[in-house]
Amino acid sequence: MKSLVPYINFEKDTEKIFEFYANVLRGEITSRLYYRDLPSDEMPADTKLTEEDRAKILHMELSVNGQAVLLGSDILEVFGSTVNPGNNISITIEADDKVEADRLFAELSEGGEVSMPMDTVFWDAYFGSLKDRYGITWLVNCSNNS
Repeated sequence: MKSLVPYINFEKDTEKIFEFYANVLRGEITSRLYYRDLPSDEMPADTKLTEEDRAKILHMELSVNGQAVLLGSDILEVFGSTVNPGNNISITIEADDKVEADRLFAELSEGGEVSMPMDTVFWDAYFGSLKDRYGITWLVNCSNNS
């Protein structure tokens, strides 16, 4: 396993919040994707994003000394999600390879609830998400995709 990194969801203002954290932590924003960057084939067919939604953050990464320390995004209600205390933070695992990603996903999801099965995603990674039997949300990612 390469890393464990907290992933924080906000109702809005992720960009402004992460810029604040980058300043405080003396880090830098190393990834910034907006909902407008989401390929249309990745959205449910009946979903239409407003211009305001398209300008919100789909994914952001803050690094300190070359290491990712915090990931985050704005949560859009159009996708059926809301931000509530307890569901606004999850843990991202960066696996070394697909075999490890599958093992981690299978073991963590046992007795839990899979929200997105492991699969290749548009950011060219192997990814899945789940809530474990204790209510913790895990995001399993393998950038290696092999």
